[in-house]
Amino acid sequence: MTLFDNLSIYLTEAELGEYIARLGWKFDSSTGVVEVPPNPDNQITSTVVQEDIKLQRMFRPFLFHHRAHCWP
Repeated sequence: MTLFDNLSIYLTEAELGEYIARLGWKFDSSTGVVEVPPNPDNQITSTVVQEDIKLQRMFRPFLFHHRAHCWP
């Protein structure tokens, strides 16, 4: 089901064409596609999210003692 099919339930084909033209949109009847020009509400923008995650240390680091492996 296309936008045209959904709106045509409430509007006649002529009313729908007028509505689309009034909004500055374009309707391709061969494909059923309504083209909406760019505006502030439909601009594609990238968003960069940076997170600072601190992990608790789960173990005590192994400390190498210089005398640990020495023979007496």
